[in-house]
Amino acid sequence: GKSTLINALAGGEIAEASAERPTTTHIRVYHHRDVELGGLPSAITYGARFVAHEREELRHKVLVDTPDLDSFVREHRERTLRLLKSAGLVLWVFSPEKYLEERTWSVLREERRFSASAAVLNKVDGLAPGELDAVTEDLGRRLEDAGLGKVRIFRTNALAHTADRAPGS
Repeated sequence: GKSTLINALAGGEIAEASAERPTTTHIRVYHHRDVELGGLPSAITYGARFVAHEREELRHKVLVDTPDLDSFVREHRERTLRLLKSAGLVLWVFSPEKYLEERTWSVLREERRFSASAAVLNKVDGLAPGELDAVTEDLGRRLEDAGLGKVRIFRTNALAHTADRAPGS
């Protein structure tokens, strides 16, 4: 879901996305080709993979895809947490079928010292309108209970907004 969301935000395929889980095993920094290393300090991006693109709309923005917080590989979690503590904006990406997983919530309860954050409830196309509202409200309550305060939640189906799945294509 995270890589597909990055492709939707970029308006084209810049991230390797897959229906299999997990696809992202290294931090991937998507940056404009004119901004060396995405403008990020090497201490944060050590071991990251850099992917340059030419999207003018994203010239002054860096999108970072991370391994899942609930990964069983400790090194993946540690890399992600190190980067999150330095991010200007963290988008927590959830899907309706997996947002209740305790592994993710235990990390969120422990690591509340992030910059600004928002949540994205992705893959909402399979939910009825009443279910969508209920899941959104529940997610908001859980984020608040985890100590993150009132977090804005965006709802989308990122796959529908990628170049190869856009309406009319």
